[in-house]
Amino acid sequence: MADTIREQIISAFMTRLADWTTARGFNHGCGNAVFRGARYVDASDLPVCVLHPQSEEVTQQYGRNHCEMMIKIEALADIGTTNPSVVQEQLLGDAVTIMTAAPYLCLVFRAAGYTPAVAGDIGKTVTGASTGDTGTLVGYDNTTRQWTILPDAAADAFDAASEAVTISGGTGAGTTDQAAEQVHVTRLADAVVYTSGGPAETPREEDTMVAVFAEFTVRYNTLSGNPYSQ
Repeated sequence: MADTIREQIISAFMTRLADWTTARGFNHGCGNAVFRGARYVDASDLPVCVLHPQSEEVTQQYGRNHCEMMIKIEALADIGTTNPSVVQEQLLGDAVTIMTAAPYLCLVFRAAGYTPAVAGDIGKTVTGASTGDTGTLVGYDNTTRQWTILPDAAADAFDAASEAVTISGGTGAGTTDQAAEQVHVTRLADAVVYTSGGPAETPREEDTMVAVFAEFTVRYNTLSGNPYSQ
């Protein structure tokens, strides 16, 4: 059986957390070691982050479940020679940014001339012919002719209303029907809201690492009695 909408959202966040690297502009490289539901991590893996799926609240209306799922993120890093409190604030800022910012772009293609993307296209470079914008393909839906990409830089906006788009060394191609839209880690989630967070504890003089936590509310919908569909 396919994954539930909730599981697909959690998996999308796990993929996004892997981009928590200094190369992407973050203070720490917690994305180099991403764990799910782990209670303990090895100090040799630092810096790391751990995603903990939490409980959710659900209300029903017009045949749909309106869900608010809690997700907790823990991040740990070596102190080094930096003030421990500064490192904690850097980790917290990184966590909030990577979980709540809209880092992805959604490209919508015209039906005419559309070539469906294939599984082998994931991870390859997407290029806009007129803008020259580039990004990495992270997901696609050939039924709705929508691709989700991670832009290579902030300037890669794919903002042309009509643009030929190809995948380097890949299969999918087409002409966009509108400027790209910013989206969260997945279009399955309506909103991601930072609700609480901060230092896990005040570091002691002998500590060599610090930790922070951040909690988020993820709002999404499913059909009543069917957690696999929206």
